Amino acid sequence: MTLETILRAVLGQLQVPPVPGAEPASAKPPVDVAAVLDAKSGGKLNWRDSVVDLLKALKHDSSFSARQKLAKQMNYTGSLADSAAINDFLHAKIMNELAAAGGNVPDDLK
Repeated sequence: MTLETILRAVLGQLQVPPVPGAEPASAKPPVDVAAVLDAKSGGKLNWRDSVVDLLKALKHDSSFSARQKLAKQMNYTGSLADSAAINDFLHAKIMNELAAAGGNVPDDLK
């Protein structure tokens, strides 16, 4: 699991930056991240507050070791033994990355 696989699971195919001199592609409307995650979670997971539930909704490994690995990939600098800190970091970072990649993320989740 990588940040890219998470972004693709929510946003679909990531847009590739245009090639200089090429005809511009029609812009895709922003993906409603909350709607996608609500649908994927079936209304049964608390993805808005829990990175574990967010990963479960995307059918990704949500184990502590998988979250530690993802945190390392995303340049987490805190203690890898602190599950709560890792979870907070990952949730915020994923939401911010979804917004940066063109997703429409609710303001309270950024």
